[in-house]
Amino acid sequence: MTRGRAEERQLAQRLAGASDGALARVVAMVDGMARRQQADRLLDGIRPRLRSLRPPRPMQVTRLLFLPLDGAIVAAADWQRGSPLLPRCALDALAREVAAARPAAVAEIAQAAIGRSFDDAEATGRLGRHLWALAATALSDGAPPGWQQDTGLAPEDHAPLARLCTSLWRHAGPIWDLVEAAAAGPVAEPLVRAALAGPAAAGEASFAAALGTLLRHVPMPGTLCDIAGGLGPTARLAAERGLGGFVDAARPVLDGTDPAGAARLVARFAVVLADIEAAPIGQGAAWRARLHRLRQQAAQDAHGAFSAAVQAMLLAPIAAGTAAPSQAVAGAPSQAVAGAPSQAVAGAIDDAEVERLEEIARALKDLELAGRALGDARGFDDALRALAPVLAATVRSDLPAGLARIDIARLTEILCGRDAARLVLQD
Repeated sequence: MTRGRAEERQLAQRLAGASDGALARVVAMVDGMARRQQADRLLDGIRPRLRSLRPPRPMQVTRLLFLPLDGAIVAAADWQRGSPLLPRCALDALAREVAAARPAAVAEIAQAAIGRSFDDAEATGRLGRHLWALAATALSDGAPPGWQQDTGLAPEDHAPLARLCTSLWRHAGPIWDLVEAAAAGPVAEPLVRAALAGPAAAGEASFAAALGTLLRHVPMPGTLCDIAGGLGPTARLAAERGLGGFVDAARPVLDGTDPAGAARLVARFAVVLADIEAAPIGQGAAWRARLHRLRQQAAQDAHGAFSAAVQAMLLAPIAAGTAAPSQAVAGAPSQAVAGAPSQAVAGAIDDAEVERLEEIARALKDLELAGRALGDARGFDDALRALAPVLAATVRSDLPAGLARIDIARLTEILCGRDAARLVLQD
């Protein structure tokens, strides 16, 4: 292994252990790069976490260009010729090809995107539709100069990738109509059919790519795939495959230093599983077994995140005498890394820090309830039975100044119930 590759691997390992807040800052830095191929390789190993975290993304032309193909983009190592997928190493080169074919219009869109983020749904749809319409007639079959050097792909790989992109850009308007509608509520069957009819007519690769993108954005994947499967036998098989890959990848990656964020991710995944379980596509024995396994795995993940957060965000700060940072409660970027020692300094706890401890306790309760919804009731029962005496024991030690027995009782009541809180007060 060369020195450069070894350093890249070390950086990737450090990113894998970083907090959600640190990852958000790294992504923001990468989004600002003009050429980001090497940085993208570093992010490949943590993309499942990024999909769960959904950090704010500045509006950048290359990312805007490939939004309709979002569900088809994979790391170069995961791409195979003939697959309905788009290797990430090709994105910059294809974007430059579009910009070279339509320089004035692309420059105008890039200028309009400055200072905006993808949280601006109106601007994303408006600028995106303009860009996708331009791009749909911009690529040729022939590989542009420097293609192999820039992408690591063979010249003959360009044509099928260009055709896939062109097909999705051509049908991007109806696809994005559905994405926008899904953000506002349940989707209507006519919108699903309109979004997928064009890609289905264009071929299996286009249909699979469009469905993959919609699965990223539509919160009811089972309903979506049932409607998609109604477009024909080939579509039914593609919908089954697409849903299987999506639900396996959708299992959330949880941060034990952000109980509020973990609770939201677990609750969102429970909605995904419930929708598939209720849809006809999820009624077969194989699907029932698969969904049961995913529920068990996600419930175990929730329990693990709960246990880690109790220790790092509640018990350690009480022992140290300083409440955990409030941003970790709200789900905003945190400086902490799961499993890292507390950086708190022993001392007095003021009223604001007591309130933050209560916020942490409520976030932990939300995570517990979300985990129970997945089916891990016994695990959380055991955890809370073990936690109650630990909290009670803190009042028998020297509590930090500013933290009273009643405060510990309140934290115990939030997490373990009134009976456990009474024992704290009577101890």
